[in-house]
Amino acid sequence: MTDIFQVDIIGVKTPEEKESIRDKVTTALRGPLRILKNPQRLQVRYKKHEKEGIRHLYELEFKLESEYGMNTIKVEKWDLLDAIDEGLNKLEAIVRKEKSKIED
Repeated sequence: MTDIFQVDIIGVKTPEEKESIRDKVTTALRGPLRILKNPQRLQVRYKKHEKEGIRHLYELEFKLESEYGMNTIKVEKWDLLDAIDEGLNKLEAIVRKEKSKIED
């Protein structure tokens, strides 16, 4: 993976939530998403909806620009870390599928 890779996190209001997202994304870029040879940018758009009293519904939109084009997925979960994990897992699945198409 190239060293030049832009990660934008949009809509986060608290430093703790921003740090949680950044940590998970960084781990994924070193782990499952390291199969990218030319990643350009990952944008994570964040919305927190207040529902059911003190619980929050987290809505995340991931946009990944890489050698496989622009891939976008949306995830909604009641737990922020679960939402991040699911979004990154879906991105990984898309990247692996696109990579296998090219290799075939």
